[in-house]
Amino acid sequence: MAIKILSLIDSFKGSISSLEISKFLKRNFKNFSYFPISDGGENFLDVIKKILKNNDIHSLNPLTNYKNNVKILLDNKNNAYIESANIIGLGLINKDDKGIFKRSSHSLGEVLLKINELNINTLYIGLGGSATSDLGVGLLKALNLRFFDKNDVDISEKIHFIEDIINVQKLSFSSFKNLNYKIEIINDVSNPLLGENGANFIYAHQKGASTTDIVKLEDYFVKFYDLLIKYAKNHLFNLNDDIGDGSAGGLGFIFKHILKGKYNQGIDFVLNRIDFKKIKDKYDYILTGEGSLDSQSFNKKVVGGILDNLSKNDKEKVIIICGQNKVHLNNLDKKYSYFIKNIYSLTPKFANKEESIKNPKKYLKELIFDVKKDLGILKFKEHKFPPFINKDSEILILGSFPSVKSLDNNFYYMNETNRFYKILSTIFNIDINEINSLDKKKTFLKDHHIALYDVIKACYIEESKDETISEDDILPIDIVNILKSYKNIKKIIITGKKAEKLFKKFLLNKINEKKILLYFLPSTSSANASFRIEKLVEIYKKAIF
Repeated sequence: MAIKILSLIDSFKGSISSLEISKFLKRNFKNFSYFPISDGGENFLDVIKKILKNNDIHSLNPLTNYKNNVKILLDNKNNAYIESANIIGLGLINKDDKGIFKRSSHSLGEVLLKINELNINTLYIGLGGSATSDLGVGLLKALNLRFFDKNDVDISEKIHFIEDIINVQKLSFSSFKNLNYKIEIINDVSNPLLGENGANFIYAHQKGASTTDIVKLEDYFVKFYDLLIKYAKNHLFNLNDDIGDGSAGGLGFIFKHILKGKYNQGIDFVLNRIDFKKIKDKYDYILTGEGSLDSQSFNKKVVGGILDNLSKNDKEKVIIICGQNKVHLNNLDKKYSYFIKNIYSLTPKFANKEESIKNPKKYLKELIFDVKKDLGILKFKEHKFPPFINKDSEILILGSFPSVKSLDNNFYYMNETNRFYKILSTIFNIDINEINSLDKKKTFLKDHHIALYDVIKACYIEESKDETISEDDILPIDIVNILKSYKNIKKIIITGKKAEKLFKKFLLNKINEKKILLYFLPSTSSANASFRIEKLVEIYKKAIF
């Protein structure tokens, strides 16, 4: 029975999205299902779209200082979903960016107001991946919070960023615009707002802030926090609960305590939506991972969240793929290592960090060979039957490696869908039915001085798929000895792209006979549908004659 795999792999940030990885892996595995995954940051909408299936995409017009339309996902229960990373995300920073003190959450506030017009029940907002650290100053201004100086002068029009609150002495919520829907925030960050584990000291650095910047940001946060406590008494909600207040540069605090939003641990929210605990038992393995695997990956991130939702029956069920691995399986807490079969990393085995970020699919394809070998999907197979050749052979035709049908029948091109014998019979003007038995095929080939063999003597391969051949573990044929033993060979015809690539890599430099002509021709497999049989007959006829 074929191995069944469920993929729940996070994005490799700055390189490839969760959805792109999932689709790429699906092309390389059989019996493979996936959900793009997110803990509330990048790709949150991709995840929700896949989960909901029946949904509607609503597009808001461009906002102030925002060039693109904002996508909102609407479900059939009149709920909406947005991704803050698409509005104020790190991926939107451009060359004109003036730094963390000049970034605002204002456009996110505009989105909240526009959603008011949709008359929804609940807004689910993926809050991760923000580039801002303004404690919601911009967002609150969009919702018409008013700012006053020490002389009671309204200076709201001068307030744009967190650093502007240095001149603010009073706040007024009198004209604050209330939202007509509930809010649930989805995030992986459980940090408080202030202090050494807060928004600035933990996360501002990755947004470009220096150590000096972080100290200044913290001072601004403290001042604005004190103002909110003093002037928002009728709006603040459950301050004793500070989990996630430090998310998205303090927006977690605003959503929870001013807008009364419900905080959800991101990965738990997504796993519940796909009914993970129920569906996991349908699969032999769970494939997960992220760009950089480190100790934080096991703390309510995608990888850790999946491991936390497994049971004792799931021993060694998890396969982790990452761009860079900073942990050692043997050093992990047993509550996690118990579930992990293996960890695979692009670096340093397949590429350096820069190359793996630049060309993730190229190196993921190489990494997949290792995964398949370990799981027994790629099997080591040997060429069980000898070359069909004799002293009168003049043309040697080389494929890549025998198909399953050929291995079962101990001869070449025995898959009934392969067009090899049909092409040869047409070239030599013989009815294909005259060579319908194995003995007749051999007589036909011998009469026309045609020898058959393959480039590979042994290799790892999945079923009959050339594209799955692992080039790191190939035993090529002894072409030198063949040409030495059969001196009448005048032509070598290599069929198919994989055979051509392997021939050039392993055998070409071993052929010193100048009199031997080489031809690299298209595959005769029915899978090579881009070549009609008439065209193949024309191409092979030129090579043979």
